[in-house]
Amino acid sequence: MSTLIKIQEGHFIVKLPKCLLFLEIKPQIREWNHYCFTEAENVNVFIDGVLNSTHDCSLDKIFVTNQESIYFTIGWDAQITNPLSGLVADAQMFWRELSAEEVKNVSLANYESIGVDLLANLSTDENSNVEITDIPKEELLEEYIQYILLYISEKNTYHGAARVCKVRMGSLPSFSVHGKEIVTKLMSKFLSRSGMSFGSFWLNSINGSSCSIGTFTMRPLNIEISNEQCNNPRINYFCVVDKEVQYRLIGFNDDDDVIFHPVPYKIGVFESEDVYRLFMKNGQFILKDVTSDFEYYISESRDSDQLLGRYKWYKPDSSENEKENDLFWIDCDDYSDEAVSLCEIGIPPRTFYDKRLPPSSLSNYTTNITIQFELLSVLDINKDDSTLNFLIKCVLTWQDDRLEFKFLNRNESISVRNDIADQYWQPELVVNGAVHDDESKLSFKDNPGNVKAKMLEKGTLKVINSYRAMFYEGNQVLLISETSVPVTIVCEMDLFYFPFDEQACSFSVELVNDILSDIKWEKRTSNISMGTGVFHALYEIFGFEYTFIDDKEIQISIKFARNYGAFIFNTIFPCIIIVLIGILSHFLPPHDYNDRVTTTMSCLIVIATLFSQIVIHYLNLLNPN
Repeated sequence: MSTLIKIQEGHFIVKLPKCLLFLEIKPQIREWNHYCFTEAENVNVFIDGVLNSTHDCSLDKIFVTNQESIYFTIGWDAQITNPLSGLVADAQMFWRELSAEEVKNVSLANYESIGVDLLANLSTDENSNVEITDIPKEELLEEYIQYILLYISEKNTYHGAARVCKVRMGSLPSFSVHGKEIVTKLMSKFLSRSGMSFGSFWLNSINGSSCSIGTFTMRPLNIEISNEQCNNPRINYFCVVDKEVQYRLIGFNDDDDVIFHPVPYKIGVFESEDVYRLFMKNGQFILKDVTSDFEYYISESRDSDQLLGRYKWYKPDSSENEKENDLFWIDCDDYSDEAVSLCEIGIPPRTFYDKRLPPSSLSNYTTNITIQFELLSVLDINKDDSTLNFLIKCVLTWQDDRLEFKFLNRNESISVRNDIADQYWQPELVVNGAVHDDESKLSFKDNPGNVKAKMLEKGTLKVINSYRAMFYEGNQVLLISETSVPVTIVCEMDLFYFPFDEQACSFSVELVNDILSDIKWEKRTSNISMGTGVFHALYEIFGFEYTFIDDKEIQISIKFARNYGAFIFNTIFPCIIIVLIGILSHFLPPHDYNDRVTTTMSCLIVIATLFSQIVIHYLNLLNPN
């Protein structure tokens, strides 16, 4: 029979053959309690003066198990794992059945403080016998620190180390953020508990190309600071994370994601709030049940700094031929399920990238751009200003060999984060014929649209910035940028034949570039159209046409004519009503001559006034011809 004592979550778990006793007990920090555990035919647990007994595994907190072992945990906070998550004094295990009197005597015993208290500690890789660690009482009573250190075994440059810490939702140690005293205490505890020793480590401080390095000294207790080139040495580093940090394992449990917390003072060890442990052994992460020692999955080989990301997992009993059928993936279903946007598809351009230059600036070919142009609606036709206001949807697609991408999907296009997309070169368009303020409204350079990326070819699986992903070169990806904006076009109207007038207006969309002109429209795949829902209350829209003037400019024309239904409703129909009223006046008695004449004359005056207003309004728009 094996025994395991672990300081973890705020409860006891006493595991016996075919029986598991679960008691919720949460000793608070600095609260001293005395616990006695007895292994016998009946489980007797003495807690704060009360004897708790079970007889046949019938309590609500008990369930059947086949593991012949005793397993229990002591702690006070699920966010702070072993060791020392709670303050537990004098934990004792009895291997024989105690009488009630013996238990009472144990509870009444007066334990004198000798400056050292016994705490249980757990081996990280496998179940072991009870391991008792001597911890100075002064250290247990010191001020609570909200941070823990994560040590990454692989050495790295400053920028590489900073990226790994960001992925783990932390940062390199910083005196300004965490405080020098806190960082020094964390380092001291880590070295004393882990038994490690090492030289310098990165600090979160950068000045140009120079970065700060810390060197820990035990006597006196201090961290000495020096400077080094950021990209030259690859040295040790720690990540400072909050004790309440959470990592999610997605896809393992169908009901809910498994939440993991890092185990302080252990390298590459993470534990869940229940029975799961994720730890590294021989270059592989292993997911196991700590109560049964059952291993669920083993990951493919990787370094300890490559914790998060998409990896292949397989069952331990799978043969080499079966591994591909037993894949277990940490998926990014919504492309943003990590706090640091782990599944972001865009990679910031490299330092040589110049967003002012088109993709073909470093080659001898031309950048081809496909345009999907759609006139969605006519917002307004203003005869006084001779302008037409359209709502236009414009979608541009192109490729940029200078860029890199990851986590793409074959079946759909995925949005690039705005702060990364703003660093890309995007086509500059000018609307010739628009009012001055609207000439650049379709310029994706000045008004970036929603940029998406879609894979055209299969990528390469590789490690990028401490996590593994499918990697794509720019020539394997299609960039898509989309915008919908209102644009006002100037059109000199010559409405002569009222109400049978017809107006034609035109404008052009041109590709421009201030530095290089090696860009052109891809005519074969471009499409210019007018939406099916284009409608105006007073005018009929028709005659939509386009033509490529050259490789960089598209001429678009549109016609509109008065909607005769609207003309009849607004002009003819009122006149008919008025004439009808005049005719009806003839049904007045013949002797009521004055009323008949007055009604008829009133109707004629109203009709004359109506037509005179219409004629005057349109005469003002006419140009001598």
